[in-house]
Amino acid sequence: MDQQKLLMELEEAFDRLSCVLNAVTLMALGLENAQSPYADGLCVVTRYLEEAAREVQKCLKAVSAAGSAA
Repeated sequence: MDQQKLLMELEEAFDRLSCVLNAVTLMALGLENAQSPYADGLCVVTRYLEEAAREVQKCLKAVSAAGSAA
């Protein structure tokens, strides 16, 4: 598999993970609004996933830029 196709597949997978992150964020907000005792735990998970998503996005951009320059 060539590098460009692999990068595209990686970006598609990241987009799917971003959709899951959005769903988890909405659930956390709903639990928080309902004053659920589980809201804090899900908020921590959401923050962790958001941080990981930012790191992955940064890496994807770097790899994409490196591939464009080559």
